[in-house]
Amino acid sequence: MELKNLAVVQNETSHVLGYLTWYSLSESLYSRDLLRDSLRKAGLGDEWLPGEIRVPDAFRRATKAVECKRFSDQEGIHFNFLIREVASDASMIQRNIVCETVDRNGRRLDYDPRAAILVLSREYSTIDVTAFSKAAEELAQEAVNLFYHYLNNYSSQAVRQMVYSILKSMAPTPVRPSGGIYFVPGRHKERLKALCSFLSYLDGGKGVSVPVINDRDSRDMIREGLKDHLKSVLESCHQGIKRNLPKNQLKVLLHDARSVIGDFKDYEAILQEEVENMNTYIDLIRQQVKVLMDKITE
Repeated sequence: MELKNLAVVQNETSHVLGYLTWYSLSESLYSRDLLRDSLRKAGLGDEWLPGEIRVPDAFRRATKAVECKRFSDQEGIHFNFLIREVASDASMIQRNIVCETVDRNGRRLDYDPRAAILVLSREYSTIDVTAFSKAAEELAQEAVNLFYHYLNNYSSQAVRQMVYSILKSMAPTPVRPSGGIYFVPGRHKERLKALCSFLSYLDGGKGVSVPVINDRDSRDMIREGLKDHLKSVLESCHQGIKRNLPKNQLKVLLHDARSVIGDFKDYEAILQEEVENMNTYIDLIRQQVKVLMDKITE
């Protein structure tokens, strides 16, 4: 469907089927307090907040972030600084900075598995550092600084996932193959408005909502997008079962399948007789739901 042919309006004096929406968020870090305050100002509940940041996750993320390549004073020789986890139990996690000396052809000349040792205390959220070279000590200290930063701030990816979770509660349908633009049925107008408001409170955040009028091109766009969406969910379920994915991944597929079945009623009201041939997809997805439930409970 060519979006340029789609009729949209800048006011809602005409009957609208729903809204085209898209959003963007800059690469940044966002504190839990900022997200909570922004949700509340927008009229959304705290239930949409991401889970509390786990200390081990912040530690692993911070140490991974300092992996790098550095060149030496010798021509054609460089150092790869890598992170390796060597121990983990209920009280601590140990990760080492490994220094690999490599020539221009990628041949390893030397390997130090203990250039620096970082030990996280799970109980006290502190990191003990032992370093055996200046370069490794600098990287270890950088990891410590990042740890405290990551412990109190969410990544933009985590916030994007949060935004997408809110969007998914509004029965969205992608309207272009590459994604990024969604149709949301009209009955979710207030929540969509609140989501766009929430994004506006974040630095680099923006949400757009454009009404879609009730005409043939609009219904064609929605019908085609919905059909493609149903086929995609059905294929994902089929492949997940066929490949015997782990139960946690099957649960994600099950959730998506149940959601699309529940959301279908919104589109029945919008498209009426134009959804008749899609009931077959819904019936097939219902069958996949039963199979997924059987696989999960095995």
